[in-house]
Amino acid sequence: MNDPASSGRPARQGKRRLGLYPSVLTESMKQASYQLAVADGHPDLRTVQLDIIDGYFADNVTLTPADFSDCSFGHLTADIHLMVEEPLDYLGECVVNRTALPIRTVLGQIEKMSSIDDFIEAVSQQGWGAGLSLDLYTPLEEVSDDQLRELTALQLMGIEAGFQGQTLHPGVVYKIEQLAGRCRDCGHRLEIIIDGGVKLDNVEQLIDNGVHGVVVGSEIWQANQPDQVIDAYLRLELSDRPLI
Repeated sequence: MNDPASSGRPARQGKRRLGLYPSVLTESMKQASYQLAVADGHPDLRTVQLDIIDGYFADNVTLTPADFSDCSFGHLTADIHLMVEEPLDYLGECVVNRTALPIRTVLGQIEKMSSIDDFIEAVSQQGWGAGLSLDLYTPLEEVSDDQLRELTALQLMGIEAGFQGQTLHPGVVYKIEQLAGRCRDCGHRLEIIIDGGVKLDNVEQLIDNGVHGVVVGSEIWQANQPDQVIDAYLRLELSDRPLI
């Protein structure tokens, strides 16, 4: 791999930087604690994503929100990504453990969600950012313009949800452009996030097409020097497009 410290365009003074959200997707408390400690060692890194998988939405099982309540987050906030059969059920676990979980946003996969409107309302009532996540082949039309206006973030999966280490699907670039256009048309400022398959050698294309934040897992945690990969992402700037 190329030296990550030299990858990407550096952020110039006054430019808004790409949001980096390292993915913590594991069933091991030891591994989760290690990854959170590495992330906490970067003062400019503000948020990690905690991936919650129940074994029903995808053939994988991870730690739950209650498990993460025993972890130390230091200065970090956390986005909770619920890849579960019914995200509303796990939202209750987030509420019960809210004093131990520094939650910024809760993102629910919509594919098995009983009610998008109820999920958005329940998350917003807690004072957290409400986000939705769409799996690779889920059309944007599943989320209405009225629902978009209630969100702080919409996450597009660049892979099929459930496992790290997959390759970014090229079709997600068109999906980004579609979403960016819809947000402009309805006049809503929304963070567009891509989760899965993001690498230093493809991230600039995503930025140029309207992405504001990326979730990165395997490229960080499988690197010999995870800190260098994190630093390389933290230096990346957004395009000159305003936040949608």
